[in-house]
Amino acid sequence: MTKAQRHGELAFNKIKKLPKGLTLSDTKVIAVGSGGNAHSIDNGQLYLKQVDEYIIGYLATDNTKLFHSEHSPQGVAMAEGDGVYEIRKGVEIVTEGLKQISD
Repeated sequence: MTKAQRHGELAFNKIKKLPKGLTLSDTKVIAVGSGGNAHSIDNGQLYLKQVDEYIIGYLATDNTKLFHSEHSPQGVAMAEGDGVYEIRKGVEIVTEGLKQISD
């Protein structure tokens, strides 16, 4: 069973281990929404890598909180606890096909 957590237009899908060949990111900002508000973390290790148009990176959590000025300015803990997550951009199905979600 896949364990996942949503944070705005981002989805964090729990995976068994990090893929090989990743480089640790020097930022704590995962993505910036269309309104200019950042999704960011404290604690944990962020690996940003655009795998395809949906997978944007990976996160190894360690008492990690997610932040967003509108959704969670005080931060929210990862629902599934510590582990490794694949980070995906949400999409919605529209008549013309798939459309990326932005907040």
